[in-house]
Amino acid sequence: MESVEDRIDRANAAMRQQFVREFDCIPGSEAPEGALILEYRGESFAPAWQLAPEGDLWPIWRRVMAALPDDLTPWQKAFWAVSSNEALDGPCPLDLFETGDERLVDAARRACELPVG
Repeated sequence: MESVEDRIDRANAAMRQQFVREFDCIPGSEAPEGALILEYRGESFAPAWQLAPEGDLWPIWRRVMAALPDDLTPWQKAFWAVSSNEALDGPCPLDLFETGDERLVDAARRACELPVG
């Protein structure tokens, strides 16, 4: 019988593989300073959604990265950015980067809070 840890590892691997297929990325070596860098199958890359059209990080993304809890892994930060967020009334954080919506910073601070219910 497969252990719980093995099932979690398998699920995480599948989610990472789907992420790499779904989102454009650039080599980590080409990412601007402060970019979120992910490791996958021995390669470093940066999700392109954190980059504004001129190629630098969205200003709000820098503030979000600073507000996200330190104990989140890079992958957890990436999944947070691409998942719908109740604190934002539903949209994914990355959908609001261009607007500079200040709610992103507060939502990032609360990223590890457990839901009440």
